[in-house]
Amino acid sequence: MRDNWDLYVNESDISLAYSVIRYWGTSSQSTLNVMLEQCITNSTVGLKDAHEYNIWCNTHLAAVKMSNIRHVFEKYVLKFIDNDYPILRIIVTPPSVEIPAELGSYQLMTLEELSAAYKVSF
Repeated sequence: MRDNWDLYVNESDISLAYSVIRYWGTSSQSTLNVMLEQCITNSTVGLKDAHEYNIWCNTHLAAVKMSNIRHVFEKYVLKFIDNDYPILRIIVTPPSVEIPAELGSYQLMTLEELSAAYKVSF
């Protein structure tokens, strides 16, 4: 996906995501508990009211560019979907479930074996 970024993510997708985030943020302000949380947040960070909070959020959201999203994708997200990235992936399934080949090759272990091999406890 890193090499074909433009095939998967474009400005229209980003614009749609902005719209969804703005809609969610605005519509959530209609509930009492969110308004109370927002009042506490506003007083903590020095904003006067919900309107000023909305301006702050929209300004920061508009500052996010495609290059920022790609940077975050490559630095933090890609390692979870790239089979060549050295990371321990744990897939918990019932013993009878077959893991699809497109997910890569995996070693089947019990939780006890996993705990002993990687010195972790579950």
